[in-house]
Amino acid sequence: MSPRDSSRSRTRIVRALVLVLVSALVSALVGARVVADIPSDIQAANALAEAGDAAAADARYRAVLAKEPTNADAHRGLGMTAWRRGDLTRAREHYERAIRSDGARARFHAEMGGVLSDLRLHAEAAKSLRRSTELDPSDIELWRRYADILWRGERYPDAVTAYERAIALDPSDAHSFTGLGDTYLRVSRLPEALKAYDDALARDPKASQALVGKGAVLTKLGQPQDASVVLRQAVQANPGYAPAYYELGIAYQQSGEYERAVSAYGAAGSLNPQDPAPWANMARCLARLGHKEAAQRAYERSQALQSIHDELLAAQAYIAANPTKAEGYAYLAGVCQKANDVDGARRWFARALEIQPKYPQVHRALGDLSLVEGKLDDAASHYRQTLLFAPTDVEARVTLGLIYMEQGSAAAARAEFDRALQVAHDAVSSDSTAENWSLLSYAQYAVGQYDAAALSMEQAIRLEPSRGEYRERLEQIRQANQRDRPRQ
Repeated sequence: MSPRDSSRSRTRIVRALVLVLVSALVSALVGARVVADIPSDIQAANALAEAGDAAAADARYRAVLAKEPTNADAHRGLGMTAWRRGDLTRAREHYERAIRSDGARARFHAEMGGVLSDLRLHAEAAKSLRRSTELDPSDIELWRRYADILWRGERYPDAVTAYERAIALDPSDAHSFTGLGDTYLRVSRLPEALKAYDDALARDPKASQALVGKGAVLTKLGQPQDASVVLRQAVQANPGYAPAYYELGIAYQQSGEYERAVSAYGAAGSLNPQDPAPWANMARCLARLGHKEAAQRAYERSQALQSIHDELLAAQAYIAANPTKAEGYAYLAGVCQKANDVDGARRWFARALEIQPKYPQVHRALGDLSLVEGKLDDAASHYRQTLLFAPTDVEARVTLGLIYMEQGSAAAARAEFDRALQVAHDAVSSDSTAENWSLLSYAQYAVGQYDAAALSMEQAIRLEPSRGEYRERLEQIRQANQRDRPRQ
């Protein structure tokens, strides 16, 4: 190789090295700029979350995770928004990731404890809150939360210790004295509870929770009239606080003022419509007043609410134990439907579909919700999805046909009705059960075949004579048949 060739070769090598270094420098600068943008992105996302725009906040948090998948603040933000909308399983997942990325922040452990407590995993929640107090032992708010979680988990001696620690950090804190009183009340240490509530009220005379607690103690001490005075103060201090009216109702009931008790329980039930207790107590007072029918209605309402409450707890427990199974979320959505919580039902049905997209019962339930709301296009879409995964669902097919009729698509409606009739006939031919005859009757009724529908329903009744709803449907068919017959 000549000296000139050697020089040219060295020049090419140097140029290549320069290009590599420049490229690396540019990449480093761009990467640094991206990383530098992350704190401002988190700040913007947090502001959106606090303003109530959870969707926009979540989009910002996910954008951060696209740049930095282990960013603790982004996972914490997604956990927080999921917690606020009641998606506890997803909230737990994000908080766990946040803590794995940065386990030294007390706030992460404290918020994780709140999520776990809402999942009714109180022992795990207490561990998380305990860890938060270890990381920042001088933060009174952490001790308050820790004490509250211990109280919810019925660890009352430990709760007393935690509340006392919070009081030691801030002797002017009415909340901690109130929590101490609530704890003593739960274990029937009434004198200590009364003193704690008085201590709270000395610091905040309008502390409604302390007033309610004091009223409850006085009622238990056999002083219902004194209790009612305190509880009226609680109502005046916070007219929207349901427990104040409930405890006032108990005080009135104990002193024999049943009409006042009924009024107080009614207010409590209106403010907290999912609580069965006010209606159960109202039923007793109405019975004492001789209003038997009203008492029966109140009792039945309390039983219905208690059933929903029990189902809600069962659904939450199932989800906590099986967070990746769609049926738990579908079950919870159904409970929300019973409680007339349409938004909650939609949210949990959507969560079930995220886990199991081919879930015909959920698509049909969403179709039913949309139909009730008059959203025919949405309803039709969900019923089509139902039939894609469950083509023999007669009710979904008939309902889809009725929607097509309403939308003016007679040919599409006829096709659905014909298919529904064929499926229903095939079902009774292969398995002559009451349910299959009932479905055939439903399809026949939908297309105006009233005589055939009545015969099918009569067959269902013969097979299961105890099903009262079958007799009600037969009566509806007969009335429709009579109404639609031409007059002679």
